[in-house]
Amino acid sequence: MNISAVFKIFVWIALFFLSACSKNSPVPSLPSIESDYLVQRYKVRIDPEIFVRPSDVGAERTVGLKVVDMRPDLTIGSGGGSLLQIRKFTISSDGNISEVVGKKVREGLKRIQFRPKPYAHEKNRRMKIEVLKIHDRYYEDGAQIGERINVSLKAGCLNQGKRYLGKYSSENEQKHKIVAGNIPNTQLINATLSLALQKIFEDRKMIQCLAN
Repeated sequence: MNISAVFKIFVWIALFFLSACSKNSPVPSLPSIESDYLVQRYKVRIDPEIFVRPSDVGAERTVGLKVVDMRPDLTIGSGGGSLLQIRKFTISSDGNISEVVGKKVREGLKRIQFRPKPYAHEKNRRMKIEVLKIHDRYYEDGAQIGERINVSLKAGCLNQGKRYLGKYSSENEQKHKIVAGNIPNTQLINATLSLALQKIFEDRKMIQCLAN
């Protein structure tokens, strides 16, 4: 914590006691200080690899693509405090997850010879992907941190009136020593998201819906 932050906390404490002595003055709330100074906010770069075996199944057909982030809470994970005896923390993405997932799906579609376009530009053959969950949960396991990441996606195909809908989930778990530098585990988060994306392209019914 830098000198400026320490000084602000000192001033706040002084104001707290002065306010407590006055019946007409409101007492400052502690959560604002905790929010500003006691919680470490991590930003991770979401950049999953896309594993798709090249093929010509798409035959240069156009596909309208849209990705929507449906998560009610954009925080990826949190922990600390009494847990693990480390500083409280939150984890979130440093960018727009919908854009990142959209970019990776476009790469995958091109590898199997589809031509992805914006959703509104293709009305006959469309693919919509919803990001339902990216959750990184930490727990204590003896002298170690346990970390479990869950990813859930939903993908839908609409092709000339025919529809197909699939849900794709992945989970990874890892344990390591209690070291603050190990939080967050960006590599594990991206690997879990990568696995969920891979399952979309391994779903033959999804690819057939797009290709027919």
